[in-house]
Parts: sequence; C-alpha cells; structure tokens
Amino acid sequence: MSDSSTGGYLLPTTPPPLDDTSLMDFLHSVIEGVTALPPTLIRQSWQRNPPPIPSNGVDWVSYGITRRKHTPYPYTAMNENEMYEYQMQEDFDVYCIFYGANCMSYASLLRDSMYIPQNSESMNSVGIALKGFGDITHVPEIPTLNYFDRCDIVMNLVREIRREYPVLSFLSVVGSLNANTNTELYTNDFEVQ
Repeated sequence: MSDSSTGGYLLPTTPPPLDDTSLMDFLHSVIEGVTALPPTLIRQSWQRNPPPIPSNGVDWVSYGITRRKHTPYPYTAMNENEMYEYQMQEDFDVYCIFYGANCMSYASLLRDSMYIPQNSESMNSVGIALKGFGDITHVPEIPTLNYFDRCDIVMNLVREIRREYPVLSFLSVVGSLNANTNTELYTNDFEVQ
C-alpha cells in the first residue's frame, strides 16, 4: 500500500461503503423485510438477463437506484489516527415499481413501514437513513396485450461516506534558517515537535 511518502495516487485504507451489488442485495433484504413479499418477487431493475415477468395480477416489485447526489463541499482534514479523512453526504433515490392486484397496498406498506424505528435499524447499522418518500403514482402499463396494474414510489435515502487516506504529517522538523542581510549573516537552528 502506498502513502504520501511514495508519491503518486493514494487509495483509501477504509473498507468501501455498500455499493453496486452489495447495496442492491441489502436493499432487497430491506424491501423483503418490510413488505413480506417472497424473495423471488423482489427484483432488481435493469437486469442484463431478467427473469420472466410474473403473471398478470401477481404482486411483485422491481427496484433500482436512479439518482445519487452528493454534497458539493466534502469535509477533509487530518484526523486523530494521523490519516487524511474525507467525509461527504450522499442522497440516493430507490425507484420502486410495484405490480399486481395489490400494488397500491404494497407501495403504501413500504412507505409506512420504513418510518417505524425498528424497521429502519438495519439501514442505520450500515450508515443509511431514510430521508423520505415521493408520492405514490398509479401508472398501469401494457407490456403484453393486457393492462398490468402498477404503482411507483421513490424512497429517498441518505448516507455519509467516510474514507481515510494515508497522508503522512510532519511529526517533527529539524533545520537551520540562514539569512544574509547587507551587514550581517543571520543563522538560527530550530527543532519543532
């Protein structure tokens, strides 16, 4: 691992936050926990090889992250571990599309259940908090020859991203300051801890 003494690019020393597959798997477990839908009927949106669409009337949900927004000015400073710390807040939207005969009920259940503290504990344990929900929008669609009942809702989450970088600080400096004026030579030895 490199640090600032070697020059070049630095990588963080802290474990990465949940992201990509790990974040999507985590969101799957949250949605499953608060809706009680079967795991096979909770699906990530935009899959490369999606499974077949459930029959019309079957209750299921598709979810995906559609927007990520970070604070414009992250905090950076040397911390107590003598590491350079980077902190910023990130908002992200989880777009949930509920299908089936009870799509409105499931969208409402997700929204209402996430405001119960015990239901949001798992998210808080990984540094994610509920910021709020958008409106439930009823938008039936025709993917085949029949209308599929559908309700969309956006869950807005926020989290803090923290990373530490191995930027070394000066612990002590020893040197000599020399200055030449027109009339004399000035020399001062110093040591700073």
